Amino acid sequence: MRTVARAGAVIAALALSTAVPATAASAAGPVIGHVAYVSGGNVWLDGRQLTHDGNDNWPRVRPGGDAVVYSHGTELWLVGTAAGATPHLLVETGGVDRAAWSPDGTRLAYIADRDLGTAIFIADYAAGALSHATFTTWGGPFPTGHTGWAALLEQSRALAWSPDGRYIAFAGGECLGMYDYCVSAYNLTTGGTLDILNFSGSGGELHEGFANIPAFSADSATLYLSTQFDDPIHGTDVGPLHVATCPFLGNCYFDHQVQVGVDGDTVASPSPLTGTATLLVTAGHSGQAWVTRVRADGSRSYLYQGYAQDWVA
Repeated sequence: MRTVARAGAVIAALALSTAVPATAASAAGPVIGHVAYVSGGNVWLDGRQLTHDGNDNWPRVRPGGDAVVYSHGTELWLVGTAAGATPHLLVETGGVDRAAWSPDGTRLAYIADRDLGTAIFIADYAAGALSHATFTTWGGPFPTGHTGWAALLEQSRALAWSPDGRYIAFAGGECLGMYDYCVSAYNLTTGGTLDILNFSGSGGELHEGFANIPAFSADSATLYLSTQFDDPIHGTDVGPLHVATCPFLGNCYFDHQVQVGVDGDTVASPSPLTGTATLLVTAGHSGQAWVTRVRADGSRSYLYQGYAQDWVA
């Protein structure tokens, strides 16, 4: 089996590196819809704590806001958002982590380790349980060699389901030609995989680095990525960690990417409302990680002390 970094270890290390406290703080009012995030290793929703065991990460809110799926070690768990809801195990076999809901909330895509590598499955969801899990494609491999926060993010096994329901974006896939690492999208209509962006892990006259944590704009036209790369062709050393956007079904290569936010921002969550340029990012502030609202004019508000957020209408 390919060796990959466990998501729990990645986010736990992120929590330590950013000194997120056990108690979440809020510095600004809520945004439209619901925001889930991690603080102190627990899942929070709109400033309210949902889990209490200190080993949870990567929450994803079900469309409609009635439940949150999250990674717990190498398992997927689910917790309702009503007061007093009790978390329960959703998937435990095969080193499972990271999930993405379908736009209507009736299916869940998730990552699972298998003998041949990292697999992506889709299962039906109803009444707090999954059924009929089906293999779709292979994710990974994941790059190595970066330092600091980038080293934690580069192996994050995140998924994003496009709001139009047609694609699942992920890190890995059948990378183009001589490239070692890539970002791909699985087409749920055709069963094929699109090549989005490629990186080299072997040096030479190729871009080295990574892009991960995909997210779609509300109209599915734009892809957001947390990325860091260098560019030997143009003589650029290792650049800053940042959030970049590109046209999803257009050219996503480096000269066509547009940075949003500032250097050091990661984990973009675009507004769930079409035509709204606001997004949420995980950003550093006063030595802590904060879920931060970034407006079209570049101004920002620090919403919740935490990280790895999700934003739904």
